Amino acid sequence: MPSPEYLIEPRAGYSPAIGHLVSMLAYTRATTLMAVRGLTQAQLDFLLDDDANSIAMLLEHMAAIEEYY
Repeated sequence: MPSPEYLIEPRAGYSPAIGHLVSMLAYTRATTLMAVRGLTQAQLDFLLDDDANSIAMLLEHMAAIEEYY
């Protein structure tokens, strides 16, 4: 059975729409943490070319968007 953080469904204590949003945010957090767990600072800061974003900067953008909303 999947962990509760992987289920996209309404959460108790929230309206149905907000419960879905909370579930989606929890899923995004869990999968993002799994994807970057164990990466070194050099890997997080690596730039493929001068026009690229690093993994660290993409994570910062995600955090900024979540804080904004």
